Amino acid sequence: MYKIGLDLALNSVGIAIARDDNLLKYDSYVFPSKEQEIFCPIEKNYFLTNYIFSIISKYFSKNHLLIVEDIYLQMHGKKAQVDGFKHVAYIHGVVGTTYYAKTSKLPKFIQAVSARKNLAVRTYATKAELQLFIVDTFKLGQIDKTTRQTIYTNLELYKSKTISNAVHKNRAIKLSKTIESQTGISEHIADAIILTMGV
Repeated sequence: MYKIGLDLALNSVGIAIARDDNLLKYDSYVFPSKEQEIFCPIEKNYFLTNYIFSIISKYFSKNHLLIVEDIYLQMHGKKAQVDGFKHVAYIHGVVGTTYYAKTSKLPKFIQAVSARKNLAVRTYATKAELQLFIVDTFKLGQIDKTTRQTIYTNLELYKSKTISNAVHKNRAIKLSKTIESQTGISEHIADAIILTMGV
């Protein structure tokens, strides 16, 4: 059975495709910074949807599964991130409706934390930790020893409360970019692979 995982956001998409438990393909697209400001959400949705289906349609069969990361309303302190939620909901709606129109099937929406649990990955792992897990598990490149050790050290400092959550996340974002430059595995690709292989 083909499994297709999508990590959807307003400005990006991660795509992963597997046959049973064998990872076949992965891809991503991120709007360049300038274009993120130029195009409205509808224009971005139109482009991303066409991009997604140009890749995944060839894997549609009687026995396939489309897995999409479910959305939730994030809170920062006492403030809800309504605008971000709204924009992600737009692309979910467009992709889900387009998929149904093409296949008469419904996508499977799953929380990222559920897919992580199924793969025995730390529930609230940083993007860098997820990328490290994906690169190592599926042998998708090499991460240098310094970067690898920095990820472990950063996590241990956070667990021991030596550094704050904010510092931990900020460092992890920088490490995520380093891993992407070394392996080509972006946070979006890593999330899509986690979804695909965690179902």
